[in-house]
Amino acid sequence: MKRKAATEHSTILSTMNASEIVTAVRNAGVVGAGGAGFPTHVKFSSKADVLIVNGAECEPMLHVDRYAMENLAPQMIRGLLYGMKAISASRGVVGIKAKNKHAIAAMEEAIANSGASESLSIHKMENYYPAGDEHNLVNEVTGRVIPEQGLPLALGAVVSNVTTLINVAAAVEQTRPVLTRTVTVAGEVASPGTFEVPVGMAIRDIIAAAGGPTTADPVIVNGGPMMGNIDSLETGVITKTTSGILVFDREHYVIRKKTLPMDRVIKNSRTLCCQCRYCTDLCPRFLLGHRLEPHMVMRSVNYSDASDWVKVAGATLCSECGVCSMYACFMDLSPQMMNKAIKAAMAEKGARPEMKMAPDAPRTYMDTRKVPVSRLVRKIDVARYLDRGKEFLGALKANRVEIPLKQHIGAPALAIVKTGQSVNAGDVIGELPEKGMSARVHASISGKVLAVSSDRIIIG
Repeated sequence: MKRKAATEHSTILSTMNASEIVTAVRNAGVVGAGGAGFPTHVKFSSKADVLIVNGAECEPMLHVDRYAMENLAPQMIRGLLYGMKAISASRGVVGIKAKNKHAIAAMEEAIANSGASESLSIHKMENYYPAGDEHNLVNEVTGRVIPEQGLPLALGAVVSNVTTLINVAAAVEQTRPVLTRTVTVAGEVASPGTFEVPVGMAIRDIIAAAGGPTTADPVIVNGGPMMGNIDSLETGVITKTTSGILVFDREHYVIRKKTLPMDRVIKNSRTLCCQCRYCTDLCPRFLLGHRLEPHMVMRSVNYSDASDWVKVAGATLCSECGVCSMYACFMDLSPQMMNKAIKAAMAEKGARPEMKMAPDAPRTYMDTRKVPVSRLVRKIDVARYLDRGKEFLGALKANRVEIPLKQHIGAPALAIVKTGQSVNAGDVIGELPEKGMSARVHASISGKVLAVSSDRIIIG
C-alpha cells in the first residue's frame, strides 16, 4: 500500500508543474493552519531555496501537530514535496521538538519511503517557547536572522505548518478542499481530547462533545494559552486556523491576563513599572537582534516621551508571543498589550515606521535566555492540563455550521450562494475577489443555506 501511494505521488509530482500545484492549492482554499491564515497559494507563488515545516507546536496544551505527524506523516511529506516543487526549493526541513520521539520516528520512516530522502531532513529543537515562531525556527534551520519587519523569504526560505501541508497533499492529489480542522479541546472540560471537526462547527458543540465545562464560570480561549484569543461559548465557531479550544475558569491566570482593560494596563504601567528589563532580556525578537525593547516602550508611554522614535517604533516588531506579559514581568504588567495598542494606533493613522535592520547574528546570550516550557507552564498555571487532550477521540459531525468568509489574512471571500440554496460538502460558497489577497471558502457540510451575511454563511 505504501509503495502504491509513493508511486502515485511520484507520478503526480513528475507530471504537475509549479503553476498547476499552486492552482490546486488555491482552488482548495488552503491557508496557513498555524494561526496566521496566510493564503498558501500566495506563499507558494514565491521562489525559495528551502521549505521549512513548522512542527514545533510550542504552545502548551495543544496536540494537533504532534497527532498529525505521528499518524499522517506520509501525507505531510508528500505535501512538503509538492510545496518544494511549487517554490523551486532544493531542500525541505521538518522542525520538530526532540521530545516528540514518536513523531520523529514517523517522519523518518515517511522520508525514507518518499523517494526524495536526499533532499529532506529533520531539525530537532529544544523544548522552549516560542520555538514555533517562524523567526526562531528559520534562525535554527539556517543560522541566519530574518530582517526586522521581514519574512522568511528574505533568507530564501518559506515556512508552512504541518496541517497546511497535509491539506496541500489532499488538494493536489484529490482536489479536496479544506472542510475539516483537527482541534484539541482541553482545560476545564470533563473529557479533553483531540477531534476532527467541520469548519464552522459551533464551539459550544465541540465542548459538549468533550463532556462540557467543569467550572461554573467558563471562559474560552481559541488557540493556545499564550497567543490564543478570548472567544464566545455561545457564538464562536471553528475556523481553518483553530488549533485549540481551551476552557478556563474566569479567575484563572491566563484569563485574567488576557482580559485586562487597556486603561488599567496603562495605569498599572505608570505606577508599577520599575524598568527592570526582564521583559526585554527575555523577548525572543530582542534576543534575535531586533530593536524591540519592551521596557523602553513602556517607559516612553509612561512618560509620554516619543523623542527616541526607534524605541516606540520597536513595538511594530512585536510578535505578541506573550513572553513579556505572561512570563517575564513580576509586577504583573502587560508590555504585550502596550505593543499591540501602539501597533493598532499606528495602523489607524496609516503609519508604518521603516525598521529594516538585518542583524548579522542573534545576541550572544540568546541560548541561555530561551524560556523552558517546563517553567512557563508553571508560571501560567497550566501544568496540570498538559497531558489531558492528547488522545484522538475521532471525527465529529455537525448539522449546522456558520462559516466565516474571512478565515485568513487579506480580504474576505465573496459569498456566491443565496439563502435557500442547496449545497453539497465541498461546494465553493465564497470566491476570491478580483483584487487583493484572499482565500476560497467551501461548504463543510451538505444542506441548505440558511443565511448569508457580509461576514458569514450559515448552512443547516
